[in-house]
Amino acid sequence: MLHLLTEEHKAKIIRQYRMRLLIVLCLGIVLTLVAAAIFLIPSYVISFSAYSEVQAEKNRLVSLVAAKQTDALANDVKEVSNTLEALKSHADRRNPTRIFERIVQGKPSGVSVTSFAYTPESDSQVTVDVAGKANTRGSLSSYVDMLKADKVFSGVSIPLSSFARERDISFNLKISVNTADESWIFSAPEASVVEEAAMPSMVPATSTDSQ
Repeated sequence: MLHLLTEEHKAKIIRQYRMRLLIVLCLGIVLTLVAAAIFLIPSYVISFSAYSEVQAEKNRLVSLVAAKQTDALANDVKEVSNTLEALKSHADRRNPTRIFERIVQGKPSGVSVTSFAYTPESDSQVTVDVAGKANTRGSLSSYVDMLKADKVFSGVSIPLSSFARERDISFNLKISVNTADESWIFSAPEASVVEEAAMPSMVPATSTDSQ
């Protein structure tokens, strides 16, 4: 067989063939990438939409949890405040000093209190034993009547023997106090004030805890 092409033409044809083959290969790769991108776009859109929904739900849950924690914290603070107020009120009611001050308020000038003995009977009831001296039987009687007229004291008792003497009387009183009613803490006694007396020494009757 005769070879009509020269070596130069053969080399040129081979180069063109290889160039065309390379172009077709590159075009195939580009077309493949474009097709893959077209098919992947819906998946990307769906995935992005799902991610956005999940992120929005996450933010909503975070906000909800934060709001609940804030409400719970506010409720805890309110509960603690109410508890402290209740404890303060209870402490005020059971404070022996307030009861002692109440007993000596408005006492006649001829009566002096020398000691107190404070005994808690229950959460709402305490007993106070009062010892003192009165110049006359009349001043002692006035003091006892004043204590009985005060609604804070649920009971006032004194031995009849305390009225045996006319003058220089040593007496002992037993006073029951209802601490359940808080209104008396800041109210003044109904009896008129004759004289403000200095507080005497306070002596506990027993070791009973007044919590």
